[in-house]
Order: sequence, then C-alpha cells, then structure tokens
Amino acid sequence: ALLAGGSVLQSWIIDIHAPLIGDIHLVTSLFFDIGVYLVVVGLVLDILRSLGAEIDRQSEADGDAPGLGGTPDDPAPGDLPGVPGASSGQPVPPALPSAGRTGADA
Repeated sequence: ALLAGGSVLQSWIIDIHAPLIGDIHLVTSLFFDIGVYLVVVGLVLDILRSLGAEIDRQSEADGDAPGLGGTPDDPAPGDLPGVPGASSGQPVPPALPSAGRTGADA
C-alpha cells in the first residue's frame, strides 16, 4: 500500500466479475490471513512430528520394537505363561478332542 500512495496496514478491496462464478469480492488482508493460517498449521504439524520422533527414539532406546508398544519384561508373542514347554522352545502337545466327538466329527 505504501508504494501506491496509501498508509501502513491499509487494506484494498478488489471486486472481480468472473463469467461462470459471478462477482468476487476480495480484500487484500485475506492473503495475509491465509499466510498466517498456513504458518500456524505448519508449526503445529512440525511440533507433532517432533514429539512422535522423540517417542520412537525413546522406545528404541528402551529396547522395544517400534510400534508394538510393549516393555522388555513382557513375554514374547510365542511364550505362554503357565503352559509347560511353551516358553522353553519345546513342542507343546496337541489338544485332545472334546468328549462326545468321535470319528469324522473329531
């Protein structure tokens, strides 16, 4: 606005007629507002990305696999507490068929 002879922070109004859309009423402060909006959204996304990266770094430092959400003291997926042979690497015997089911039903 200063280059066109106006004052500091002076807003200009632009009226445009578009053939298919109709009349468009633009105010130059709209472009400033859009810029501020984009800066705020970008900063929020950057902060969230940084927090997520810190959580990943912390879980890797603790020895967790990323994305599984366990602690090192949790049993491995194949370990079954209280089942003999399940956590020692020995094969577990197959389950017995239920009573009353015989032959082809079992």
